[in-house]
Amino acid sequence: SMKISVVVPFHNAARHLASCLEALAAQRFQDAEFILVNNASRDGSRRIAEGFTARFPGGRLRVVDEERAGASVARNTGARAARGEWLAFTDADCTPDPAWLDDLSNEIKNEGDVAAIAGQVLPAAAHNTVSRFLAMYTLLPRSRPRRYREFTLVAGGFPTANFTIKRDLFETLGGFDESIPIYGEDWDLCRRIYEAGHDIRALTTAIVRHTHRSNLGGLIRQAYGFGRSHGLLLRRASTGAFIFIALLVRVAKMRAPCKVWIDLNQADKKLAALLIAGLVWHPLLVVSAVYMLYLCVAIFARGRARNIRVRALETPVFAGLLLAKSAALGWGRLMGGLKHKVLCV
Repeated sequence: SMKISVVVPFHNAARHLASCLEALAAQRFQDAEFILVNNASRDGSRRIAEGFTARFPGGRLRVVDEERAGASVARNTGARAARGEWLAFTDADCTPDPAWLDDLSNEIKNEGDVAAIAGQVLPAAAHNTVSRFLAMYTLLPRSRPRRYREFTLVAGGFPTANFTIKRDLFETLGGFDESIPIYGEDWDLCRRIYEAGHDIRALTTAIVRHTHRSNLGGLIRQAYGFGRSHGLLLRRASTGAFIFIALLVRVAKMRAPCKVWIDLNQADKKLAALLIAGLVWHPLLVVSAVYMLYLCVAIFARGRARNIRVRALETPVFAGLLLAKSAALGWGRLMGGLKHKVLCV
């Protein structure tokens, strides 16, 4: 059997799929197969996938079809078709570095007891304002490798853009939860890995570059989806949870008689609090303006630190995007909390 089976689900991914497949064809590690799962695409992306089969001799690239919608369903279908000892998941909007599978294979060899690995996710080259903003504010890179042993809702979950797991463990856990079509299914799997007594090794190597959303609608939908998933994950915290984050206060207890997750640290909540206080006492409106200025300076500094070009005159636009993202996330958290009958704001 093969060492690693790479599973890539795709749905109408014609824009990105060829770059993903070029990157997979350039992998230095050879003891791998590649399973592409066409999830009801209607844009010709299946033809793109089939066009690459000659680049993977020996039938190492297979395209399978899954008409039922949802990334969880598609990944499980890919996993069932896999023959490798390990399943490495990535997405169609990702381009793995040539050493990606090499790094994963070395980690598997060197860390004998490893059951799951989260590789490093870096932003792909970002060309427009929204994608540059998201490169600064989502999927922040790790500066050192670390072993995670528990799930705390605010840490210990990793995205399927770059996630590798032993196939027999994946099967024992029942794969991805197909009742979660997208957003949260990755963190839910991580939670079950810890509950089964395993840990997850998070690397700074095994790099995959992720292409971020490039328009405001995509940014808002994604943030809202992430927010909704927080309600679901809180509902599933079997030992209860009490999380409270505000300014300098950070409490995260994963054993509690309640299911409460309050995050007052989001930019939109801080600005809203200042504006409401300013309506009560007008001089405080000046503080709102100062806070906006602070956001602009912080954004400029963050861009410099992450090597992402942000012109000074663009910082108010980035501040607006940050407020839109945090408001969409907060709205999603509220809706997810209501749906799953937990307090998540």
